Amino acid sequence: MTDKQLIMETLGGLPESASWEQIQEEFSILAAIKEGERAADAGELVPHEEAVKLVESWSTKYAGQGQQ
Repeated sequence: MTDKQLIMETLGGLPESASWEQIQEEFSILAAIKEGERAADAGELVPHEEAVKLVESWSTKYAGQGQQ
């Protein structure tokens, strides 16, 4: 599917009453997915184990913040 076809399909799936913000959000999601696919094709991935460690470090780093 071409990028244009993907965009047209996405627009077609939105309600006629979709706001500009809703349309932008859909296209932001599509852009992120396309970038992820490009990165995967280029081998620019983070191994699962490394991603888990990274997320765990965030929860440790920010634990207790925002609780007052």
